[in-house]
Parts: sequence; structure tokens; C-alpha cells
Amino acid sequence: MKKFHRDAPQDIPADPKERQKMVRWVMDHPLWRHPVAKWDKAPGELSGGGFYETVDFEFVYVDPVAERIQTEDSDNPDPRDTAFRVWVEAGGWSDQSLEPYAVEPEGGWDALQNDEHRWMPVHDLLLDCGAPDMESALLELALRVKFFYNDDGSDKKEAPQRCELHKAEEEYVRDCEADTDGYCHVCGFPVEED
Repeated sequence: MKKFHRDAPQDIPADPKERQKMVRWVMDHPLWRHPVAKWDKAPGELSGGGFYETVDFEFVYVDPVAERIQTEDSDNPDPRDTAFRVWVEAGGWSDQSLEPYAVEPEGGWDALQNDEHRWMPVHDLLLDCGAPDMESALLELALRVKFFYNDDGSDKKEAPQRCELHKAEEEYVRDCEADTDGYCHVCGFPVEED
């Protein structure tokens, strides 16, 4: 499987205990939590949200050569879609109170009854991944979280950013320029080929 970034480690351990430790680490990561207003917790303590509220799984069959779904009509599955995959979409939380057009609820954002409306899960495209089974998918997610986020759940400021998107004809494409290894020589992410 191709790395998600040229500089990303591919160090998924073979030892079952280390794999278990890595899965537990990613499931307990602070990225999946947000502060809760006015509970008996310390101010700013990350106690709301959770892994199952911010991480989505999709179970699909793909063409194992192309690693994508070939079926266009669910009533007539494409015979090439034979390989089972677990796809993962994940992200942290967005504080709606910081949005310029958000309407502040009665009682303010910090009122306990408004807390559930304050936080919205986000989809971080950099964390998108997948694998043939759940454990492997979680290990792939752990690699991405470790690469793009700090241990406290904040963004790594030094983490690489993808080249910008622009509209070309009817679709959006990235300004990536492929090097000989298939990674962009500007941002280091894999260059997608259709």
C-alpha cells in the first residue's frame, strides 16, 4: 500500500501487543474530545465527544487492482468489486461559537444546555484511510493522527499541507506536480492519477 505522504512513517508493528497499544492510543487520542461547559470537570478539560462520534467507518467491496468501487448501479454490481475494505473518515471538532455567522443561542454558548450545539464533528481529509480489515484500518488511522496531530489533539504546525485545489473544466484538481516516485515534489503527498 502506498504511503499517504512521502515523509510519513510506515511503522505498523508486527507484535500483537504493540498493535493493540497503537489501536488503544488512537481510540483514546484527545483529537476526538472537546471541552464540556460547566460540569464538575476542570475548565477546558477534554471530556465531551469521543472516538465513536467523530470517526466514521464504511464497509465496501472494491476492485482490488484499482482500489476503488467500480459499481455504478447497486442493483448490478460490477464483477471486479471483490475485495472487502474498511474505509475511515475522521476528524476533530469545530467550535461553532468561533464561526462569524453562527447565531448565539439564548443563554450563551457556555450554557450547559447549549453545549451539544456548540461542537460539530469535522471531516479531516488528511485522515482518510482504509484497509482490508478493522484492525489494519485503525492502525492506518493511528499513523495519520500521529503524523498530523500533537499528543494534545492540536494540529502540528510543521505538518505538510497539500497543494491547493483549483477548478479545471468540470472538476477540482490539485496543483501537485509528480516526481519520479509518484509523490508531489512540492507538498510530498501522492499524486492522484485517474
